[in-house]
Amino acid sequence: MSEANKRYINRFIEICIRFYSEAHNLSYSDSLIILRELGVIDYIVDNYLVIGHAEKEQIISELDRIVAEKRQVRKTFSNIYA
Repeated sequence: MSEANKRYINRFIEICIRFYSEAHNLSYSDSLIILRELGVIDYIVDNYLVIGHAEKEQIISELDRIVAEKRQVRKTFSNIYA
């Protein structure tokens, strides 16, 4: 991956975190923690070519969907191993 591509992805991650922060009235730091701990940052990196062309509302909707999905998986596994 080229340096220019890495910079683009990093900038897009920053934008996604800011969008998520604004949509949920969270600080940038809190949003980063949530998205990182749930693996959403990895999802953004893996799918930036697709979601990178979406509108702000679509990006927020996709992030919300992934966060909910990841939380459900964690909940399911915590119930299984409780």
